[in-house]
Amino acid sequence: MSAEEARESSRRYPLLLSLLVEEVAGIYLLTSDKYLKLSGNSLHWYGLLVFTVVNVLLTGLLAAGMVRGAKVASGVWSVVGIAAILGDAASGLALSSFSGGGPYSGWDYLFGFGYIHNSGSVFATSLAVVLILVFAIVSAVTAFIQRKKSGTQ
Repeated sequence: MSAEEARESSRRYPLLLSLLVEEVAGIYLLTSDKYLKLSGNSLHWYGLLVFTVVNVLLTGLLAAGMVRGAKVASGVWSVVGIAAILGDAASGLALSSFSGGGPYSGWDYLFGFGYIHNSGSVFATSLAVVLILVFAIVSAVTAFIQRKKSGTQ
């Protein structure tokens, strides 16, 4: 392995780690969030499933050294995730069984870190959503910065 290949390999680690955190938080929500599994929320469940599976595929490509295009794809996919989470919160969970729960119900449920009226405690859900959001931002920034630094890769 040349020095340049070693440098390129080490530049992938922050992006890989960030994507892994997103995946773990996504898997946690898919398997543990009882409200995500309720009737009327299947669109959210399938959307999160697709988001997580694509992240796993992108992580695999990056880990295997198939960097060309995978960095940009990771960055773009992370931006899609950010937009989905913030759009869902801003719309008051419009496409779920929680729609119409009040003007801040989306923000409360996704970022409330505690008890939500008629929903119980959602601390773990809020923590997982925040982890996905923060690390999606980290992934996007890291992917685009790395893409710019590496030029054609």
